[in-house]
Amino acid sequence: MTNLKLTDSIIRAGANERVFARAQELFRNNAISDAAIQGNILTGYCEGMQSPFYKVRDELDRGGVRAASCDCEYDFGGYCKHIVALLLTFARDPERFVVRDDMTKRLAELGREQLLALLTELLDEVPDLSDWLETAIPEPAARQSRLRADGANRRVAEIPVENQGAVQPAASADGQVERAMSGCRIPAKKKLRRLAEEATQLAQKL
Repeated sequence: MTNLKLTDSIIRAGANERVFARAQELFRNNAISDAAIQGNILTGYCEGMQSPFYKVRDELDRGGVRAASCDCEYDFGGYCKHIVALLLTFARDPERFVVRDDMTKRLAELGREQLLALLTELLDEVPDLSDWLETAIPEPAARQSRLRADGANRRVAEIPVENQGAVQPAASADGQVERAMSGCRIPAKKKLRRLAEEATQLAQKL
């Protein structure tokens, strides 16, 4: 169980008196079910009026409550009564919370096939997660090399036709680069030299 502690005064600071009073009624009526704690995250379900249960999540830190959410429709400022009820349950009866292992630790114990199956199922449930994965997963080295080469080719294509002969595979040799740039103006020389260096670096990595 976490060493983080909650007091009534900390909980009251996030809700008005009416909400706090109604949350106390929920606590006394054992309205919270499936209460669990994982690290510093509290989760549970609270009985509601518009819905049988509302899913509640509270994140704690050493200062008290870092963040809280509930899928009810309350939108009048501060915590709703369901959030407060979960916080009160933890503050007054922490033994009701099932302690779950840290998710990172649990995932580390899974094999490759298990992780792949879990991720595939998650993508089916949350399709938008695919966009995040596209940016989060590093590109394979071979694809990165192709992308860098394509980028270098596009930059070469932007050079005036009369100067394109300066950037050829053989231009990686210093003497040939100098001869190719001998008739260019200073800005063009700098650009061609830089492109020649990039082409040489790419060739070495491929």
